[in-house]
Parts: sequence; C-alpha cells; structure tokens
Amino acid sequence: MINIVLKQIGDFVKKTFLFRKSEWLYGKLVNTLFSWKWIARLLAHGGIHFILLILLLCQAIYMWIALKENNVTSFNQICYCFYGDTLHNYQLNYLHFEKDLRRRKAKSYNKNDIQYSFGFTKNQKSTKKSQIRPIKYKNFNAESDLVAKVRYITINDIPDSIDQRKPYNIHIGQQIYRTKYVSNHERLYYNISTIQDSLHIFHRDTHAKDHLIEWDKIRPFFSCWIGIILEDSAKLNDKSLIRIKLNDFEKEIPLKGYRRPLIIEKVYPQPTKSNILEIVYEGEQLNKVIEQRGIYISGVDPEKKELVEKKNLRSTVLLGTIIAFILDIMVQLVLKWRKLKKYKQ
Repeated sequence: MINIVLKQIGDFVKKTFLFRKSEWLYGKLVNTLFSWKWIARLLAHGGIHFILLILLLCQAIYMWIALKENNVTSFNQICYCFYGDTLHNYQLNYLHFEKDLRRRKAKSYNKNDIQYSFGFTKNQKSTKKSQIRPIKYKNFNAESDLVAKVRYITINDIPDSIDQRKPYNIHIGQQIYRTKYVSNHERLYYNISTIQDSLHIFHRDTHAKDHLIEWDKIRPFFSCWIGIILEDSAKLNDKSLIRIKLNDFEKEIPLKGYRRPLIIEKVYPQPTKSNILEIVYEGEQLNKVIEQRGIYISGVDPEKKELVEKKNLRSTVLLGTIIAFILDIMVQLVLKWRKLKKYKQ
C-alpha cells in the first residue's frame, strides 16, 4: 500500500513544472560536460574548490582593508592666506573668523559653514604716495586705495579639478567683492574699497560642504588643520578672535534627547576658552595661532566609534572563519591532487 502511494506521489512530482525544468537543466549540464571535456577535467581537479578559494581570498582581503580603513585617523585641511592690501596703503589689524564643525548629514551644504570679517587701518609706516586704482564695474565707476587679497585652499581625499565658473563681482555700498575660481580646492577673493569707504572692514560667508570631518565615512577618529596665514606686518587688535563651533545643544530638548557630542582630544595651540560647545582664541592665544600659522584639532565621534567597534568585532570573527575555510579548502585540494596523482600512476 505504501509503495503504491509513493509511486503515485513520484508520478505526480514528475509531471510538475519544477521537476521537468530541473531534468532539462541536468541534461544540459551533462551534455555540456561531454562536449567540453575541459570543464569535467577542471571539476575533477578541484575546480569548484579552487573557485571558492579565490572568492574567499578576495573577501578576506576586502575585509582586512575595511578593518584598516576604519581605524585610520582622517586628516584634512583648509587654509586662508590673508595677503593684506596689495596696494600697500593699509595694514591688516582686525580678524573675526568662525568655523562650524558641528555634526551634520553627509554631503549636505551648511549655511555659514565659514564666516570671517577682517579690517584694515591706515599704514602709517608707508612713506610712498598712496596708490590709486580705478574701478570699472557695470555702471559703477570709482577709485580705490585698498585691494585686499585672500587665498582659500582646501586639501582632502576628494580629487581636484579645474573650476570652470566665471569670476563674479558683488557691489555692496562702497565696497566690491570679487571671487575668482581656480579649482575646486582653491579660490581667490578680492575685496575692494573705494576712496569714500570709511569702514575698511570686509565680511565673507561660505556656504559649503564640510570635509574637515568626513561625515560620509564611518571613521570615528578625525584630525584637521585650520590654517590662518597673515602677512608678517599684520598686528591684530583686541577685538579680534577665532571661534570654532563643535556641538549644538538647542534650548528646546528634542524628544529623543541630545546626541552624544563630538569629543575633542587635542587642540594646538592652547585656546583661550574651550568647552563642549566651542573653542575660542583671543588675545595672546590668538597671537600664538598666528605664529603657528593655524590650529590643529583631533578628536573622536563616539557614535561612529561604537558602530565601528561592533562592525570590527563582527568582521574579525568572520575573517577568522573565512581564513579557517581557506586553510581547509587548501588541505582538501592537496589531498585531491595526491589522489589524482596516485590514480594516474
């Protein structure tokens, strides 16, 4: 009775589409092996084991590189070179510089990522007659005795390329702001005052993607250099300062609470004020920044650190398992080749 039932089940299965498709595929494989004998020879000599060995080796190398990348401290730079008045009529004496390093989404533009103001006073030491340069911009026609040049450079892992954008001018009051694009990593800013300008203070805003900290990568450790390079004759007054924003704690507490803040481990030179929100340089400490030509910062993102530690633990276990499989496959291949050698003999 059982045999009859089994036979009926077997006949039913043979009529199904899946069985007929599997039977057809099996037949094609057998015909292929008969037609191409090198495939059968490859399989007989451990071809599947060898292919699996190559795949596991590639995966092991990929995981090893990923483990190394996760534990590397990133290092990116931005530098601002203040060349002062190219006409040598005025001397730089004021700088207010702010950089936003607060956590943000990857590849998102941050409004006012960098803000800075810088001002000039009449150069009393200059014995030369004041140089005057004519300004011709659209319907604007005047004379200038102050042309301040600033060079911006950024250095990171993003490939550089020539920036095809045309220079543009902005006319505000008695001042003209001109921007020249050299490449995606370099710009030249020209700030021009007319003779009628009584302020001689320029302000710039940069809305940009921040690459000092690599927000799009999982690396928890970061370091960066913020270069501030002034001409040797520049002497900043007491109103000058540099501020670096680190974390943001809103007055209204979010429903999920505050995120774990970025932790700054090292800052050189020593700032005037340093807390979890910002780093500030004023007075004597600001002069040390100017002497050092910039600020070095290193720290860690605790959220990424926890994520990387979990990922590294999982990858390490998997990597050990893969290596064990690789060794076992190598042993099986050696045994198979020995048996084939004895069979041929």
